[in-house]
Amino acid sequence: MGFVVSKGPFAGPLGFAGRPSSAESVTQSASGSQRRSGHHLPGVPKRLVVGFTLWALAGLAGLDLVAPSILPGKSSTDHAPPTLADLLPIEPPVRQARNVSNSQTTKTLIARAGDTLSTLLHRAGLEKDETEEAVAALSQHFDPRRLKVGQDVHLTLVALTTEGAGQTARQRLMNLSVKSDVDRKVEARRTDDGSYEVQELIAPLRPQAVVHSGIIHGSLFESANAAGLPAKVVFEMIRIFSYDVDFQRDIQDGDSYEVMFDRQFDETGRAVKDGDITYASMTLSGRKLELYRYTPSDTGDTDYYDAKGSSMQRALKRTPIDGARLTSTFGMRNHPILGYTRMHRGVDFAAPAGTPIQAAGAGKIEEAGRHAGYGLYIRLSHDDRIETAYGHMSRLAPGLKVGHRVRQGQIIGYVGSTGLATGPHLHYEVIVNNLQVNPAKVALPAGRRLDGTVLAEFHNLMGQVQTAKRDLPQAPHLATATFSGK
Repeated sequence: MGFVVSKGPFAGPLGFAGRPSSAESVTQSASGSQRRSGHHLPGVPKRLVVGFTLWALAGLAGLDLVAPSILPGKSSTDHAPPTLADLLPIEPPVRQARNVSNSQTTKTLIARAGDTLSTLLHRAGLEKDETEEAVAALSQHFDPRRLKVGQDVHLTLVALTTEGAGQTARQRLMNLSVKSDVDRKVEARRTDDGSYEVQELIAPLRPQAVVHSGIIHGSLFESANAAGLPAKVVFEMIRIFSYDVDFQRDIQDGDSYEVMFDRQFDETGRAVKDGDITYASMTLSGRKLELYRYTPSDTGDTDYYDAKGSSMQRALKRTPIDGARLTSTFGMRNHPILGYTRMHRGVDFAAPAGTPIQAAGAGKIEEAGRHAGYGLYIRLSHDDRIETAYGHMSRLAPGLKVGHRVRQGQIIGYVGSTGLATGPHLHYEVIVNNLQVNPAKVALPAGRRLDGTVLAEFHNLMGQVQTAKRDLPQAPHLATATFSGK
């Protein structure tokens, strides 16, 4: 197929009418080979012939174009010959790439085992730079390492389409929020300039005093927990009484307990958080022990004191493990593995493998690792004469090394059966002046005893607690009352 330039509904540019001359007709075969070709008019440049051809085609299309003068010797000051660029359709201007917002969506993500905040956001479809920016912003008020399995993370996303040479779509994070506690939410909101504004929102809670009492059958933990006392409160009771009470030997069936603690309620009246113990008592074989939480005005250090104003805190706890059973006491015994009688220079507490072991007192790690028949072992120095040792552990708590300092009650390892052991248990020793002594009988330095003004303030607090407790029904279930004591 070829192009044929012929006369249109108007006179040709050379003034010819009728059939075009050979110089005006160019025909190509279907194969693309030139079948006949005319000769250029004398003195007419080839580019003008091309221009003429394009001009004629425009005329056939009905376009109102002004014919250029192309005769030799003629000049055209008013009309230059049309070029190919003049006659081709005008290209639209190139668009600059820009982001166009589409729909907005909200998502609630649930953290799974092994998730970090970054992996959670990546799974939601966010790109790496978006994820890093959001995590860095939220970190101002929330430690991403505290993300727990099952915790909700709320997102508000906008789908952005980038227009330009090509179109791409991506998610843009507009809002990210996570609960740092039952009454606290950290929120990162994107502002107009693209940065994040981070704030911590605190929901108002209403505190009330809660009283729980019960009879012990078996162990304090099993009895109180079965009666509905939260595990956190039970563990705190064990901790504050553990300086004076041996929970493996001192507790008998029929003993009793009572505890008063703070409970927080939200605006709907739902209990959402349990706080500190205000008062606790245990009656063991007819002997009543009472402890009150009190912050002396002269030091500001909160502690628990008995009715005489003596601090319950000692240099060492009687038992460094909760809920265990005493299986072997201090003294001579027949060794279960070696098969002969020898001195047992500590006490053994049977507990399931993996049960946390606490530091009996604040101190420095003197030894940590394998130690002959003790298996995996830690020895702590508490002052210049008192040490404690812990044997047969399955593993040490992460990050502990010789020379590190630990707090009283800090987890230092977990129950196991390494070394010479027939089953999972903790071997515990108290060492005074380089000699092992009976942990159940060692005399421990007493804590502070209140006097003067602070003792009077403490007695006033005791009266407030007893009044609030007396106004509540005493029964083996939870009861509540408003109490504002400190």
